[in-house]
Amino acid sequence: MNDYSKGLNQKGSTSGTWYSTFQPDKVFGRALLFPNLPPLYTVLPDNLVADPTPYQGDEPYRFDKDHNQWQLQDRLLANLGSICPNNQESLLEISRLFLLHEHVHDHHCLTANTAREVGKFQNCLEHLDYAADTYALFHEFNFVRNFDPGGIAEERDDIQSLANLIENLIKSFWAFEREGQNNDWEVRRLRRYLNWYWRHIQMKRAQSLEEAVEIIATSPKIEIAGLRQRLRGRRVVMVLDKLDPNTQLELGIVLKGERFFRLSQSANSNLQGLLNAFCNKEHDKICDFFRSFYDFAKQTGGPET
Repeated sequence: MNDYSKGLNQKGSTSGTWYSTFQPDKVFGRALLFPNLPPLYTVLPDNLVADPTPYQGDEPYRFDKDHNQWQLQDRLLANLGSICPNNQESLLEISRLFLLHEHVHDHHCLTANTAREVGKFQNCLEHLDYAADTYALFHEFNFVRNFDPGGIAEERDDIQSLANLIENLIKSFWAFEREGQNNDWEVRRLRRYLNWYWRHIQMKRAQSLEEAVEIIATSPKIEIAGLRQRLRGRRVVMVLDKLDPNTQLELGIVLKGERFFRLSQSANSNLQGLLNAFCNKEHDKICDFFRSFYDFAKQTGGPET
């Protein structure tokens, strides 16, 4: 990442957007991917290092600004390794996505010193998370394109590469979840998963890289309603195994054509199964749900999915 950041700086990414040197130019030259975010060389400090000593703090990681040093718990590293066993390439990819995301939050002024009670700003944090994820995603896309000796042969491979990156991005989220079954989900955190699971299936169905980039450039609007909620401190928590008796369980989404689409429990849309999959960290089952959801939405809501 140190070398990559310096290379972008030398290519002239200090002028224009943070992605102004990304290829293919016909796609990124017209893209609007949070263009006000800064170039990478201002986000990543020079000569980042990782502390070889396991971090013993309460949080899974800490960044020491005084020494540009990342400190990581053994538990976090073990979780990352379990996500992609025997796949060094994916492990490195997930690690870079995490690194880039967190350094963008530093630009957002979201640090350990400024994050007290920040959980009460759900909409703001959801936006900033999506912006940071997008920044990390396309930098990793560009990194793979330029550092992979095999390269990417054709445009369809570009789209598949982007879909694979999004899947690894989602997998990186799971590394931070607590062990065992988890029925209580902070609403903002759950929506971050929903955002990217939806984007993942959209990438799988995209017909061109230009279409894929255009889709990702807009923050998704997707949420589950009909569950009991409660406050944990100043954070709103959704209880996935307790339905609100006064309403119906539904998933709502704004489709690509700016049309609102509602999905209720049915034979073709097992919302309860989706919630169970989140409780039990069943990534593949969540992917299966969104494949079915995409096809159902397209069939009943038109082509603008």
